[in-house]
Amino acid sequence: MSGMLLVMFALLLSFGITVILLPLVIPMLRKLKFGQTILEEGPKWHEKKKGTPTMGGIVFILAYVVATLCFAMNETINGDYRVVAVMVGAVCFGAIGFADDFIKIFKKRNQGLTVLQKFLLQFLFAAAFVVYMSVSGYTSTEISLPFTQATWDLGFFYYPITIIAIVFINNSFNIADGIDGLLAAESIPALTAMTLCALSFAADDMATMLTAAIGGTLAFLIFNMNPARVFMGDTGSLFLGAVFVLSGVTLNLMMLVFLAGIMMVFESVSVLLQVGYYKISHGKRLFKMSPIHHHFELCGWKENKIVVVFTVITFFASLLAFLMFGT
Repeated sequence: MSGMLLVMFALLLSFGITVILLPLVIPMLRKLKFGQTILEEGPKWHEKKKGTPTMGGIVFILAYVVATLCFAMNETINGDYRVVAVMVGAVCFGAIGFADDFIKIFKKRNQGLTVLQKFLLQFLFAAAFVVYMSVSGYTSTEISLPFTQATWDLGFFYYPITIIAIVFINNSFNIADGIDGLLAAESIPALTAMTLCALSFAADDMATMLTAAIGGTLAFLIFNMNPARVFMGDTGSLFLGAVFVLSGVTLNLMMLVFLAGIMMVFESVSVLLQVGYYKISHGKRLFKMSPIHHHFELCGWKENKIVVVFTVITFFASLLAFLMFGT
């Protein structure tokens, strides 16, 4: 079966599973009182979202795993375990999010795992992934440079830089998941750029695995658009971030990760800038609120406008990233 056909089958299967299961799962989440808690310091109008079912990311993670196992295992059968490594790694990061969501729900508070617990687990999984990929010979310490066949060998520094980058991007996806439909919409063009690069590298199973994530996210977006019927929770956001960044490591496309994921990166940077400016200015704020999507909300932008603008920027950044690295 051709690579493009497998890519389409994976996308359609993941989309179909998610779009069928979510209407069944949402009432179950509501019945179990798996409702979203709202940050007290967040915009006041977000209070109406309180109680909206969360942890919906479980559904598209399941769809992703099923579609990947069905259509992206050709190289695995032949002894190449890169797809399995990315899949297992992404599910592990999703499990961190699940634990965080679970604790929030049953403790009836907005904080689940402590910041230290979350970071320790993320660094542990990131380090395990990078070491495994290196020891198995799937990655090297060289990174690709745009518009050229040249590479830059980072030597030992490749390992700490890559581990930190994985954790940073993963948390950037988590931070970006703050308003209805935003992260799901932004993730689709970013993942698509990675998929097109994988196809151009003849990494068909990687491309198929990525489209399994795209299909589930597309279906989820139907239920997550404003007003959202369900949220993905940290379960879904940490999983999506992991699929994206771990694929970038595997395909030697870390520079693409930062360009195609520019709006997620901007969300994290806005938080760092806000905290840093607050400290050095003795209580003044650079933005009305961080992350940056809340700043625009307080400037009077509607949620749908923020989603459209941020997604359009992500689309063009992803297109540029593909042209730089995939052609």
